[in-house]
Amino acid sequence: MSSEAAEVALTYPWQCLECKTCSVCGDPGGEEEMVFCDHCDRGYHTFCLDMKGIPEGQWLCMECCECAICGTESGRGDRNQWRHEFINNKFLHTLCLDCAKI
Repeated sequence: MSSEAAEVALTYPWQCLECKTCSVCGDPGGEEEMVFCDHCDRGYHTFCLDMKGIPEGQWLCMECCECAICGTESGRGDRNQWRHEFINNKFLHTLCLDCAKI
């Protein structure tokens, strides 16, 4: 975990890898389908986010993302306002819903 992720992890109830649960469904199972945010280290099942698999490269969750077009940053509780875009299962960028409509 990076020092930046460690700082962010102090702001919420962080979990070690063995105790990690999905931030969407709360289930600890399915760890082979779990993706971790490169900024905060929260875990998410790919199927809970409707992703086709573990993305390659850096990936940021909906709590930590920033729109690649307008620069809007996410805020707590607005995880449904973001769209992650991928090319060949490689994370490309995240867009806010307003920019995703363009």
